[in-house]
Amino acid sequence: MAVMSATHDMSVDGFYIQTLPEAEQAGYSGLRVAAYRVAMLVGNGALVIIAGWISWFVCFLLAALMLLALAFWHRAVLPEPLVVPAHRQERWQQVRAALQSYLQQPHILWALAFILLFRAGDAFLFAMVTPFLHSLGYGLVARGILTGAVGTITGIGGSILGGLIIARWSLQRSIFSLTVVQSFAILAYAWLAWGKPDLYAVAAVAAFEQFAGGLGTAVLMVFLMQRCQKGYEATHFAIGSALMSLAATIAGSYSGFLVVELGYMHFFLLSFAAAVPSLFLAFFLPAGLFTQERERYGILPK
Repeated sequence: MAVMSATHDMSVDGFYIQTLPEAEQAGYSGLRVAAYRVAMLVGNGALVIIAGWISWFVCFLLAALMLLALAFWHRAVLPEPLVVPAHRQERWQQVRAALQSYLQQPHILWALAFILLFRAGDAFLFAMVTPFLHSLGYGLVARGILTGAVGTITGIGGSILGGLIIARWSLQRSIFSLTVVQSFAILAYAWLAWGKPDLYAVAAVAAFEQFAGGLGTAVLMVFLMQRCQKGYEATHFAIGSALMSLAATIAGSYSGFLVVELGYMHFFLLSFAAAVPSLFLAFFLPAGLFTQERERYGILPK
């Protein structure tokens, strides 16, 4: 399932970049992330609530039926990008050429560091939100409402707003401010672990953190798209997405052990510390990384 999910993600990303004109990609990135958040609303909200009310069997059965229906609908309505057939040897040569061109981009070490570290704090936090809410006494239905419904709705708003901000002021001008909001939202969970407030405060924190995460996701998606060169869009985006997922997986894998050793409050503070490097990178990223953006949109002087 993990392999199929990752393959599907890469296909969706490549399709988006190959089909949509370059000038519209940044503007639609917020809508694209919002669509993903809607899916999260269904998966983490509605289906979890159904699992709590009825059973996990019904939850997974409904999920399977929805995915099957979406597959047939997409097959019928989505346009087919122009793809030139190639032999297996030619395809491997194209992959090698794409990897080489990706690593030969100016300031690529800065870009790789940013991709790997941008969501580090969020990755620690995300892995432990459900166990933390469970430790506060919130069951399946309550968690489905808090993180699935309330949180995802605000996450949709954050992703749309992030896309609009980037399209209006450019990624270079907005990247640091949006990264700050994403990073400091982690501290709200540290406050929850310290004070253990009521349901309304928990809902407010979940909503704010998801909103900030939506802003951050819009930043990262546009940053990854700007690393894609003509002719290698899908492969370049797949490379960036894989690096992002690798960092998140490694961070999430250690989260449970750290919670056992530190407790939730200190763990969330550690999660914020893991987000600090992304702040420095966002502030000091070389202007050369945004040359493509300046030339494409004419937002900033060359």
